[in-house]
Amino acid sequence: MAPRIPLDIWFEIMDPGVTALEPSERRRTLRMLTLTSRALAGRAQRLLYRNVYFSKPDVFQRFARTVQESPSLGKLVQALQIYIIDREDKHIWNAVISHNALGRLPNLRDLTFVFDGPVPKVLRKDLTALGNRLEVLSIGNVHFPSDGDILRLLARFPKLTSLDLDGCFWHSSADPPPAANADSALVTLRSVGNWDEGTILRMMPQGIQRLTVGEPMPDNETADRRPLSFARFANLMFLELSLNFTPSDDNMGPMKALKECRLRKLEELSLQFRVGCRKVPRAQVERSVIPKLARALGTLLSSDPVPALKKLSVNLDVQLDIRDRPTSDPYVVLEHKAKEELDRVLRKHKPSGVALTVIVEPSLATLEADRYFSAGTGAA
Repeated sequence: MAPRIPLDIWFEIMDPGVTALEPSERRRTLRMLTLTSRALAGRAQRLLYRNVYFSKPDVFQRFARTVQESPSLGKLVQALQIYIIDREDKHIWNAVISHNALGRLPNLRDLTFVFDGPVPKVLRKDLTALGNRLEVLSIGNVHFPSDGDILRLLARFPKLTSLDLDGCFWHSSADPPPAANADSALVTLRSVGNWDEGTILRMMPQGIQRLTVGEPMPDNETADRRPLSFARFANLMFLELSLNFTPSDDNMGPMKALKECRLRKLEELSLQFRVGCRKVPRAQVERSVIPKLARALGTLLSSDPVPALKKLSVNLDVQLDIRDRPTSDPYVVLEHKAKEELDRVLRKHKPSGVALTVIVEPSLATLEADRYFSAGTGAA
């Protein structure tokens, strides 16, 4: 008879395998495991409730009823994701969330909330109940009444260590809002595609160590936004910038802001440049874009604002206009070209050596933008 495999080995196999699945597939697999094996049922149930995801109000309503009737299941929830995709469902979500479902999750530490519009009032009330527990908060596409409301939201969660703001909008006040409390626990901030990234940075506490900032797609209203400034974050160790490539500005705006400060503890810098929303000829990238990036990097490093830098990553987010079948992959060719140019700049300003990674490829957002503009102009 074949030897029995110990449960610990099964758990080592099951945990990472199930966690890597898409939310709907993960939920289905774990439900099957709870019915298939009594020995694995307890473990599968803990995994099933550890990270829960909802995009339909009726499914969340069943979940709320379950944790009300079985409080032990509510104690298993550590992360909750709510995606209100259809704005017509807003009134339904108001009714569903009003049953204090979040208050029945005593071990909830990680909350993701995405909704294209103002935060429902009942959810704001429920968020208050999480004040002393929440450590990770992600908010997407939410419309805040004013920039000060973001600061007030942050003040509700004294134990918050990580904040993610993606695609949010607010009405800017005439005067910049005050900064958050200096004793805030926040150390990780991701702020991407929001209305005014400059305002976000001015409000955040100085103790942030990991920062990701992404400019929104170019539009005609950027003049109303405050410029980026990193000088306040003296403890910064990781910085990722996603920037719109501007042919007329060799300093790339935010890179100029980075040059004007001194981040003594910064060890890792990641720069992503979005080169337009349409297809770009390869020759233009090779003869214009890459040299400008090299000059901008040289200008940045000439004043040595990041003396502890150990790793630099550069990503050119560009979709090439390829009309003839090339003899070699044009993206790979441009990667080699960009790495040669940037490596030459690094050796000049950082002779001690900095690990360099260069990637040239279009992001999904760039591909989607190109399809949108092509459809709008009647292109094939």
